[in-house]
Amino acid sequence: MQNKDTVQIVIISCLVALLIFVFANTLLSLSNNHKESNIIDGLASWWLAKAYFAESQPPDIVILGSSQLGPVLGADAYIYDRVIDVTDDHRSYVLEHDLYALLNKHLRVFIGALPGAMISDQLVISRALFSTKYKPKLVAITFSPRDFIDNYFPSENSTEAFAFFSRYTNSDSLHNALDKIRTEKYGLKQTCNYGSEDESSLHLGKPFQRISDGEVIIYSNDSSLFKDDTAEYRLRYNNPFSPQLDRQMDCFDSLLKYLAEQHIQVVAFNFPISATNKKLLSDTFWKYYDDRISKICRKNGADYISADRVVLPFENNELIDGIHLNLAGGLRWSRVLAVYMANKFRWKTYQELLALSNKCLL
Repeated sequence: MQNKDTVQIVIISCLVALLIFVFANTLLSLSNNHKESNIIDGLASWWLAKAYFAESQPPDIVILGSSQLGPVLGADAYIYDRVIDVTDDHRSYVLEHDLYALLNKHLRVFIGALPGAMISDQLVISRALFSTKYKPKLVAITFSPRDFIDNYFPSENSTEAFAFFSRYTNSDSLHNALDKIRTEKYGLKQTCNYGSEDESSLHLGKPFQRISDGEVIIYSNDSSLFKDDTAEYRLRYNNPFSPQLDRQMDCFDSLLKYLAEQHIQVVAFNFPISATNKKLLSDTFWKYYDDRISKICRKNGADYISADRVVLPFENNELIDGIHLNLAGGLRWSRVLAVYMANKFRWKTYQELLALSNKCLL
């Protein structure tokens, strides 16, 4: 009898232990899922996707790029004395005004700027956002050498954009996942302050940091004294002919090929950078960089516009560091974007657009 009781006690103890184990693992699973959800909801990429699908119709033009696009978005603050919240404000009214002046057409322009984005990120973003039913008429790809060679992001999957957008194999899955955004407002706790003296709002924050609405703000009087970041970019550009360069060039080719397959017009813009930053890279690099980008663009029917060929050099009073323009510089560069994007629609000749640009652009 005693043996029978002992056996029962052992069985009951095992069952209790098993139940505790299952319960603990369930709690752990729920905790991990909740943690992942919070991280995803707070990333800059999440806000970008949310803003892109917020309207019932896709934008006419999408401009993709890194934090270098911040001053182009900030040109709205500069011209219209608006406060720009980069979590929700992705529409460029400056560019829309200029395109209307050039083409007499109302076109909605979406700025898809993400901090630290590489060319490989623009590829995965395009695959996640654009579909047959929800795609723009034109995409502007913006970049500088940093988008192809950056030792701070040595692999394609080391960026925030890749971590978020690679979760979605097609735009329909992302659209469905974010369908609630039209009726719901997601509240997030403020986790950091980007308005500090050592962090310009034009940088749009840092990768893998959570942000919430009202946290990354561009004001009409935002201006920063030029910061010499030569030492930083000497490290970023170290070994420029590493395999990373070839991989990113291949991603650039895949990106333009995908957009062509979607029948989306493309203009590729090489961003202006400071003379000091440019000198960190050899003439051999610049020739390879320019030749290969030109070849890829021709192959895929994209226009290629390099700042060095179409505008006067940007001075330090138009830059906040080696590769980021300030608001005044962003406004000057936005005029270039407007003219060459308008030219891609072929509604007017390039000569007509140039004549109008001297009279009508902001």
